[in-house]
Amino acid sequence: MAERCSNLLNKGKFLSLNKEFTEAILMKLDKEFFSAGDIIIHQNGQPENMFFIDCGRVLVKNEAFQMELCDGDYFGEISFMFGGRQLATVSALTTCSLFTLSLQQFQEIEEEFPHVVNELRGAAQQHENDPESSAPAHLCPVALMAPVENTKGV
Repeated sequence: MAERCSNLLNKGKFLSLNKEFTEAILMKLDKEFFSAGDIIIHQNGQPENMFFIDCGRVLVKNEAFQMELCDGDYFGEISFMFGGRQLATVSALTTCSLFTLSLQQFQEIEEEFPHVVNELRGAAQQHENDPESSAPAHLCPVALMAPVENTKGV
């Protein structure tokens, strides 16, 4: 399994917290493919999956920010951590190979590793409340992104 997910293990900050937690996630991952231009997550949609990028580039965007993510990055975790609707639309910029973790699978992992999930929630909440905080980079939520510049009227 580790060979199949080498980009995630080499760069994936979410998966570097705890060896057993990482193994539990890796065992539950499915793989999906998207073409350039495909919408992967719709803003305000219900969370169904969290995504880990094996290879490719995606754009995470809403009215307030945008960010490009690539190999080893992840997205969709904020809705998993706190519930509620998706915070941004995510679209494929290139052909993408993504590993997915369903909400049900995440909840099963949370039952087994509540302390790790609580640590992730705490760091995500800290960054949501104080984007300038110095929490470890591997705990930063995807919601912290560059503001979208206003180009109207230029």
